[in-house]
Amino acid sequence: MPFIDLTQPISDGMFSLKWCPRGTVERCVRIEDRGVNVTRVEFAVHTGTHIDSPRHFFADGRAIDEIGLDEVSGPAVGLRVDRAAG
Repeated sequence: MPFIDLTQPISDGMFSLKWCPRGTVERCVRIEDRGVNVTRVEFAVHTGTHIDSPRHFFADGRAIDEIGLDEVSGPAVGLRVDRAAG
């Protein structure tokens, strides 16, 4: 079965839970000025697409590196939902 990545792209001001700060993506060094591009990315771990491991909720739960990809992948449906003003 082929894999299709359904994760959200990281972008400035991307959606986050209401108690987490919005993510920021900022070009802090420009190739025109220093000969190289450097981008600073800052966001809470609950921003965007992510997986909470059982250890997030239970002290004796499995860590994320103990969970196989086969346990967190499978059939999916992607829907585009545009938000209207207000």
